[in-house]
Amino acid sequence: MSGVFRKKTADASGAESSALADVVSALGNSAIVAVTDAKGRISYVNDMFCAISKYSREELLGQDHRIIKSGRHPREFFRDMWRTISGGNVWHGDICNKAKDGSLYWVDTTITPFLDKAGKSHKYIAIRHDITARHNLAMFKEETLALANHELRNPLTTVYAAVVALLSGEAGPLSDDAVEFLTIAKKSCRRMIELVEKFLTLDALEAGKLEFRRERVDLGELLQEAVEAAGLACGGEPNRVTLAPTSLVVVADRNRLMEVVVNVISNALKFSPPDAPVEVSAERFGDQARVRVRDRGPGIPKEFRRRIFQRFARAHGVTERGSGLGLNISKAIIEGLGGSIGFETTPGEGSTFFFELPREGADSQRN
Repeated sequence: MSGVFRKKTADASGAESSALADVVSALGNSAIVAVTDAKGRISYVNDMFCAISKYSREELLGQDHRIIKSGRHPREFFRDMWRTISGGNVWHGDICNKAKDGSLYWVDTTITPFLDKAGKSHKYIAIRHDITARHNLAMFKEETLALANHELRNPLTTVYAAVVALLSGEAGPLSDDAVEFLTIAKKSCRRMIELVEKFLTLDALEAGKLEFRRERVDLGELLQEAVEAAGLACGGEPNRVTLAPTSLVVVADRNRLMEVVVNVISNALKFSPPDAPVEVSAERFGDQARVRVRDRGPGIPKEFRRRIFQRFARAHGVTERGSGLGLNISKAIIEGLGGSIGFETTPGEGSTFFFELPREGADSQRN
């Protein structure tokens, strides 16, 4: 009986060793691996480490990681890392390293300490993944957005103001042709400014840097302003919008809420026939205030409905210009304000977009 037990134990141990060997092999084929002693001297590197650092194994063994130090991180960065792992804790972060040929590369790094019987770190295993492409893309995006903000939006805003001044007659009377051309320029300029602003808002949302104020917002006043702004943005069509009076007050960020309402009304104007009105209203909905914008457009195709709030989403065959960002940003803003957004649609009859936000005093009324 004892012989059978020893055989089963040996079989189990062999299976575990085989599985461990497979894990090590798979890890070596998918990650950059290095082992160091307590002082940081390299005792093992896999082939992927050699490939990305461009050093041979012989050049790396016995060295510490200063051999690939890029100089991109402050001393405190590495002090914090060593403080963490020497204390027996796992460290995780992104590191910029320098290869033998001087090229830089970024790695997502996890360093795990192994402790001796006295509880002190005696060995470290670092598992890294190459994220150079991802980092470079993020840097390109950051630089592009900065360029868009400073070198594109500011000049466009100046041009837009100048065009508006010309159309208002500040430089004297204009011919009919001049008014027509300047009106086209005004629309195009406004569209470009809005596109830049949407990309900047989207970036802030992704980075979690979009802050929301909590203030008292009179929906009646805001909706009236939004109707006028959306009408002007769509070529001077505020008269096509019917607005039901309301005295509801919500707690929200007024500027961000204005952005949402203008976007939804502008969409309704774009998709409605020229002679069809767009209806805007607000109503009590439990503890919420619900704002509704109804158009008389063709309705939303069934196959498009589930992704209508996705980024860059545009229905197949749609000819109206748009970035496909407006509803995605609107959803993020409304949810960031503690509300919800949705729509109802009927093919051939139109669509109604609505959002709900907490009413002022709703909590005290409920209590």
